[in-house]
Amino acid sequence: MDTILTMSYAKRLCYLMSGLFLIIHVCLLVIFLLCEVFPLAYFNIFSILFYCVSMFVIKKNLFRLFVISSFIEICVHMGLAIILCGWNVGFQVTIIGICILIFYAEYAGKSLGIKTVSGLLLTPLAAATYIITLILSWGKTPAYPLPAEAAFGLQLSWAVILFSLATVILHAFVSVATKSQETLSNEMQHDKLTGLPNRYYITRVFKRFSEIAGIEGYWLAIADLDDFKHVNDTYGHNCGDYVLKTAANLIKDAAGDCEICRWGGEEFLIVSSGLADREETMKKICFAVRNYNFRYGEVRFRMTLTMGSAVYERGQRITDWIDRADKKLYIGKNTGKDKYVL
Repeated sequence: MDTILTMSYAKRLCYLMSGLFLIIHVCLLVIFLLCEVFPLAYFNIFSILFYCVSMFVIKKNLFRLFVISSFIEICVHMGLAIILCGWNVGFQVTIIGICILIFYAEYAGKSLGIKTVSGLLLTPLAAATYIITLILSWGKTPAYPLPAEAAFGLQLSWAVILFSLATVILHAFVSVATKSQETLSNEMQHDKLTGLPNRYYITRVFKRFSEIAGIEGYWLAIADLDDFKHVNDTYGHNCGDYVLKTAANLIKDAAGDCEICRWGGEEFLIVSSGLADREETMKKICFAVRNYNFRYGEVRFRMTLTMGSAVYERGQRITDWIDRADKKLYIGKNTGKDKYVL
């Protein structure tokens, strides 16, 4: 299954994160200079340079290096900020927020088949940073207490940033997971060659019909391309694939609202509730295939198909119902082909 995530998507996301961190550190540099917290101001100069360099790292597709180095920078920076400015400024919430990014980065990396780092290895380090800084700052007057207005502004800013970041990342994760599940479900229920539903899908259709309104009055038909083996043996399997795909489209168009699936090999199964239209539908399907001019390269040829049909009988097992249609199919095969047997 083709992945929903792409390298270009991952790169854009990393650029976005790096740009966001860069803006945050520029704002922090201004705040720390105004509040005369010079050790953190100097550290933010380093952080600004770090995220500028990160743009180059991302450009080279070194995603694993970007994730790990960013994680370390955030933990060290926030840990130092807690120790110097105190617990009440709210720097600690960013340590929790980075864990969300780490696990999403792990998921994205595995989806893209690139080297990543386990969130289970990094989050204990984040937890250790959180706990150690809590212990070191507990009951102590910070070396650089911030003015009440600045502390409140930072707490409010961290809250907005963290909830916004968590919302965006978790929404992206849910969207990708949902699309991946839909893609997997579609692939499980559809034939890759013809694009038609497969046996797995049609069994779910039978179950749905049974649960909603029962299947009394339904009919099914099995259609089998005549002399298909001759096509494969004469013109090759690529030509055979072309015939199957073309025949699938012809049957689908001729069958209208009927449920259709590729039953296996060169066989197709049609299910419908319109008993009055059964013979007309089967006639249209046979006519559509018989009168189509198949063209494969320089080769021109005609194909026919034979169909056997059965109406559902009360209390009958689905397998027996299909077996009855299959027997009608072989009656048609043994009596000249290119026909439908009711």
